[in-house]
Amino acid sequence: MAGGGSVTFRHKLKRHKFGVSPADERTRDGRVFDSKAEARRYDLLMLAYREGRITYPMLQPRFQLPGHADYKADFMFCVLANFDRYEEGDIAIEDVKGHRTQAYKTKKRAVEKRYAPLAITEIPA
Repeated sequence: MAGGGSVTFRHKLKRHKFGVSPADERTRDGRVFDSKAEARRYDLLMLAYREGRITYPMLQPRFQLPGHADYKADFMFCVLANFDRYEEGDIAIEDVKGHRTQAYKTKKRAVEKRYAPLAITEIPA
């Protein structure tokens, strides 16, 4: 650069609109979750799986909706023994939520209507 001066770049780090934590705080078993709360729920579900209380844990199962839309839940599993708020034999579908958008509410209602008697359980963040 002519004149021997230095250039300093200043920019603000852009925050996520929902205040998401850094990826290293949300990573479990090589998978980056959307939030720390979702990662903690994963930890709890994997413990229940290892203890034999749940089976067939699925991450981000998709449910088809009319109009080429789909809904992606956070977790789905079968309950073998009473676990958390579920009873033996239940099929659980969970979504960890810190902020409930209108789009989420609309899709949740559509999934529950189309796939009844399945219901989505919201796990607070």
